[in-house]
Amino acid sequence: MFCGDEKMYTIIDLIDKLITIEKNSEEGYTIISENKELSERVRIIAKVFAKEHRRHADKYENIKGKIDKNINVEIDFFTYDKAAKLIYEFMKLKKTNVVCNKVKDVVDIALRFQKEGLAVLLSIHGILIKSHSDIGTENYKILSTIIDEEKKHIRDLEKLKNQSV
Repeated sequence: MFCGDEKMYTIIDLIDKLITIEKNSEEGYTIISENKELSERVRIIAKVFAKEHRRHADKYENIKGKIDKNINVEIDFFTYDKAAKLIYEFMKLKKTNVVCNKVKDVVDIALRFQKEGLAVLLSIHGILIKSHSDIGTENYKILSTIIDEEKKHIRDLEKLKNQSV
């Protein structure tokens, strides 16, 4: 046991990982949007998705900035470790190269990844809840806000998918 050298983890550490996912997604969609071999419609939808991921990253940065330094947002190491593993597994999955030649393909892939990302967030939410008293904690509220944002994004993608079919 290392006395005094233990790093304390917080919800901010998890938000930083989510911001990285959003920035990586933005970058991936930007690359697609700049690929002149793809149709203009695919490039336009990819540009829209890149902006949406930039907006998410900015929103999460904003959430981070609003966290009161006097409120306990610590996460014990074992809980953090479980949550971080879920995020890293998801990040590995996101790095899979995907070819999108049609708008429908881009929307389907985006929707699948958003749903998988939501599943990760819901799992993390569950990991943070050890007892009924955890429901009112700041960590719970912060993660709930992020989950709501991801659910909204999924609803928007589902509307887009129904329009483009």
